[in-house]
Amino acid sequence: MSFEAKLIPLFFALFIINACYPLLTPSQIIIIQMFFLITIGLFHGAYDFHYAMITLPLRSFKNQLIFISQYMLIAFLFSLFWLYFPNIGFVIFFWIACIHFGQDWCSKRNNFLQMSYGFSILAISFHTHTIVTQEILTLYFPNLSLKLVYAIMQTTPFFISASLYHLATSKKWEALIIWVSFLFLGLYLEPFSFFALYFCGFHSLKHIRHMRKVLHSVKHHDVMAGMLWLITTMIFLVGYLYDPSVIKHYPINTYLILLAGLTMPHMWLHQIQSHNH
Repeated sequence: MSFEAKLIPLFFALFIINACYPLLTPSQIIIIQMFFLITIGLFHGAYDFHYAMITLPLRSFKNQLIFISQYMLIAFLFSLFWLYFPNIGFVIFFWIACIHFGQDWCSKRNNFLQMSYGFSILAISFHTHTIVTQEILTLYFPNLSLKLVYAIMQTTPFFISASLYHLATSKKWEALIIWVSFLFLGLYLEPFSFFALYFCGFHSLKHIRHMRKVLHSVKHHDVMAGMLWLITTMIFLVGYLYDPSVIKHYPINTYLILLAGLTMPHMWLHQIQSHNH
């Protein structure tokens, strides 16, 4: 049974669970999002070091140290870049995230199809949640014309159509059911909740499954991934305890900076591996 087929019962359960979504308070929603992002979303990148060791490969301690330094440097520099140039940082992250999420559905090196899938996933929820959309635009693009932004958003049906056509002509019926389910959930859930659902409930689980398959011959890969996840989680926890007001006063910006800082080196590694392959 394919990975997509195994998720079909989960989506029937999600449709039922989401009937209770309006009953939750904003603080409860944020707590649920952060729980899954920390436990599943963060964990899915914890395999990167072992993955790099066998795919790049990193045979010497020197090369391993260089890789770790580069990985951490990319995370730090992009987070710093975002602080000084948040609008450019947001655009770069959104564009790369579209390609990366598109690879969940299209493994071929077809940038248009990958962009179609990724843009559809990231943009669908903004159509029906204009308040959150305006909040993000005001935060990152205060001088940008809303008419231009909404004109760009109107291209979403085109990318959705391209994605559906690709799935239908490829006869990937199980994937098509999951894709349509995501579209309906995206229309219903607010953007950050939908992103957390897709990122943790599909992308991360699929990636973890793939990593465990690739690393099956590496001893204690799950234990090492768990240790790296625990160390990263403790760093975030210490940072939060040191200054919890940052998240309280700047929740969206903090949320996106942390996500982008962790995701950019992860994307960098898999783009290198894909290019070498």
